[in-house]
Amino acid sequence: MRPLTDDSVFQKQKGVVERFDGKDYIVYSHGKNDWAELHWKHYLTAPKPLIYSTFCSLMNWNRHRYIHRINQPFLSIEYILEGELWFRTGGQAFVAEKGDLCLLHRQRNHDYYFQPGIPTRLATVVMHGLALPQLLQFLQLDRATVFPLADEKRFLALFNRLKPYINHNDQSAESGEINSGICFELLQFLSHSREPVPVPPEMKEIRKFLEESCTEPLQMADVAKRFRLSLPTLNRRFQQYFGTSPYHFRLELRIRKAEELLTQTAMPVKEIAFLLGYAKPLYFSAEFMRFRGSSPREFRNRETAGPQPLPG
Repeated sequence: MRPLTDDSVFQKQKGVVERFDGKDYIVYSHGKNDWAELHWKHYLTAPKPLIYSTFCSLMNWNRHRYIHRINQPFLSIEYILEGELWFRTGGQAFVAEKGDLCLLHRQRNHDYYFQPGIPTRLATVVMHGLALPQLLQFLQLDRATVFPLADEKRFLALFNRLKPYINHNDQSAESGEINSGICFELLQFLSHSREPVPVPPEMKEIRKFLEESCTEPLQMADVAKRFRLSLPTLNRRFQQYFGTSPYHFRLELRIRKAEELLTQTAMPVKEIAFLLGYAKPLYFSAEFMRFRGSSPREFRNRETAGPQPLPG
């Protein structure tokens, strides 16, 4: 995996609407999928499992393909078997290479880009479920984006076990229970696969400082100076131990706090913006839209409207 400091390649892409589910979930794309395997299931019975998969696939690319998803309503697990995948999520851009696993989380915007002439093979698993957000948080996968996967055989074994239970013609409760169990086992495996290396005390101190000052006006250059590091060294070491840059770590803290205030209080969006340290509410709304794929007002309306039917 290598971070992309210049994400202009995504801004240059153009696509047409491939899928439109109401006003929330929209997919733009250019180019065609080349399926090696495709398994899907639409759950027709209720109640649905607390965690389940509706889709898995193996895809091959050797030509241009661009996908832009707005407000993706599911977790997408993408494992690079060969080649590379360029993607952008949550304001960060990466090139995922052979052996990397990407977690593209729900209620966010995501861009995928496959470069022509680079043969790429990708395994995908899509997950849904009411318990999925809490489970990802419990397994410490809710902030994970991309990481190397050491045991490819184990991943593919779970992938192959899951395939027979993503069958639209099998709506039995037993099939759903087995599907759910394998999904849980797969997430546990991913959690164990990314157990972090020991974090030095000074990096823990930097993370704590960012957590405690996330609502204060702060420049990353000032953080680096405070801890007697150059800015490039701060970025490199923070990425090494926490899987993200200090800038995006701090932004994610703000967005999560905003989500809590939007769903648990009646506080106006303008007041939430000021409380989180934004001098201009419009900038807060634009940043929230960039990270979560909807405006703060749309997010509040959707999340406080009561239980909604799950896609899939």
